[in-house]
Amino acid sequence: MSGEATAVSVVAVSRVVPSPAPAEHVKVVLSFLDAPWIATPPVQNVYLYKLASGGDDEYASAVGRIKASLAAALALFVPLAGELKYVPETGDVVVDCSDPAVPFFEAEAAEGSRMDVDRLAVSSDVAHDVEAFVSLVPRHDARVLPAGAAPRRRGPGSRAVRHELARALLKKVAPNLPVANSKADYFSQRSQLARRTFFVSADEVRFLEHRIERLASAAGEPKPTVSTFTALVALGWTGMVRAKGLSAGEDAYLTFYADLRARLHPPVGAGYFGNCITGCLAKADAGDLLGEAGLLHA
Repeated sequence: MSGEATAVSVVAVSRVVPSPAPAEHVKVVLSFLDAPWIATPPVQNVYLYKLASGGDDEYASAVGRIKASLAAALALFVPLAGELKYVPETGDVVVDCSDPAVPFFEAEAAEGSRMDVDRLAVSSDVAHDVEAFVSLVPRHDARVLPAGAAPRRRGPGSRAVRHELARALLKKVAPNLPVANSKADYFSQRSQLARRTFFVSADEVRFLEHRIERLASAAGEPKPTVSTFTALVALGWTGMVRAKGLSAGEDAYLTFYADLRARLHPPVGAGYFGNCITGCLAKADAGDLLGEAGLLHA
């Protein structure tokens, strides 16, 4: 199925609500710290499930399990089922969860279509047939993922929200600051980034952790505490340094986002859903990352 259009149509649309339902009306007021996340498009992955027999009963059972899992997840993160709304009286943008739910679409290919799902689920080393994926997307009016679910994001546009929050902050810290209009928009550059997803098995993660521990032992250093995140970031950082062709003496930078809720004092409550994510910057000599003990230094 290379570029050949496949007739795909929506056969059912339903709403998935949090289960159990929230005990009270949840309304989260957004701050300027939330602006980058509103402007960033949601992750829209397509997961392919292969049924053993393909019968109607098995399909209905699979859909039921997916809906039940989604409902349980929404109960823990109710704002994901809310709507973005603008409150003119206060100038706030809020996530309103007075009617929490996400749409769930079910679609099917036309009878006799040449849909080769196995061809779509290729390994990461093989280029995907983009046109084949596009042909699987049914035409509908909703701005959400056609198969599965996506949080609702109605309300003011993401750019408008970002600018509104930025202006609110500027009015407080610099009320007389002149308005500057720049055509350069950081968020418009997302499409120019190269993205790649790599699969790392649990055994490979353990191998990385043990390798870092062996490097520390060989260097006479105390045994480090190596988490999965630390091991994978170290691998990615050293790989990027090699890919960029950096040399010893050059600075190598790594930026990532981290959840700081466990480090805040006083601590936030267990049910807090606000923004505790901030950017982190690490710097190292490229030569240290390129050496035999590069993973340990990272």
